[in-house]
Amino acid sequence: MSAEVTSFDIYGFDATRLDIPALLAAIAQAQVGQEPHQPDGWTIAPAHRTTHSTVYRADPTDPAQFPVLSIKLYHRHDRPRATREQAVMGALQDFGVGIGPRPFYASETPEGLNDPVLIAEWIHGTPLKNPPLIDDEEMWHRIMTALGIIKHLQFALCANSIPMMGSGAQQPSDALATLNTELATLSPNHRFYENLSGLVDRAHTTISPEWAKLPRIGLNRFDLEMNHFIWDGHHLRTLGFENTDWADTAYDIGQFCAHPLYEEVPPSHWVWFRWEFARLFHEEEIVFRSTTYTQIAYLMWAIRLTKKADEITDPAQQNRLFAQRDRYLKKAQKAFAG
Repeated sequence: MSAEVTSFDIYGFDATRLDIPALLAAIAQAQVGQEPHQPDGWTIAPAHRTTHSTVYRADPTDPAQFPVLSIKLYHRHDRPRATREQAVMGALQDFGVGIGPRPFYASETPEGLNDPVLIAEWIHGTPLKNPPLIDDEEMWHRIMTALGIIKHLQFALCANSIPMMGSGAQQPSDALATLNTELATLSPNHRFYENLSGLVDRAHTTISPEWAKLPRIGLNRFDLEMNHFIWDGHHLRTLGFENTDWADTAYDIGQFCAHPLYEEVPPSHWVWFRWEFARLFHEEEIVFRSTTYTQIAYLMWAIRLTKKADEITDPAQQNRLFAQRDRYLKKAQKAFAG
């Protein structure tokens, strides 16, 4: 995403003016390795590519008449992704929140393309590369808002367009079950298996499988990379909703606080983050629930990093992963060793 800011009236734009077939035809050419045919009034170029998706940027010749567009292809076809992401974006717009892009078109089987596609507003600004400095409370509050506002979409109103996939925890038992699944990926003969297995047993013993009070269920974000947060100098906006699912409102907060991408953030700051998030959204119970999910995630990552390190052949990278695994193992031991 670029750093420039646009003053285009995205909310007043009539999306029926877009020539969707012409845009898709240009992307179809690019998908087979040809230089994309530039449809009348547009310049299209690849902007971002991963193993899971490719994003093209479409710039209008007349920026006063049309917005800059993001055209995203989804390379995984295991479930509806384009239409799900469109539904989440649309629900946020209907809720009156412009924190995400405005969607214009989505199809799981677009004509002429091999992949599902989503056409949406291009978010202008600079993606965050790292977590904010711990004393930058304003930016941390903006991240809390980006994570929290989506939780206020009502399941009863959105369930048809955003069905529950079951990828998030609604009770501790769901998160504890992931530990069993992760542990099963290691051989019982692995030198760390006994240690990790003992901690998994301890987690099951220590944590009640159900909360005493039913948690509030809301949409959780599971694409928590920092580059999904875009800063335009005035507002922090966000993208990456294809894996969003209904779960305990504390679940993704707990996952976020334990993620290896943000290990350099001091644990004391994550304590502040959980309390401050609960204060901002008037949900005091989220502190204990998210802390519990963070503790479970420490152990989950200790197992995952053990497996990942075993699969690496580069000695330097393997040593780095082993060291990170050891740090997560210590966190899990502190949480569950009694």
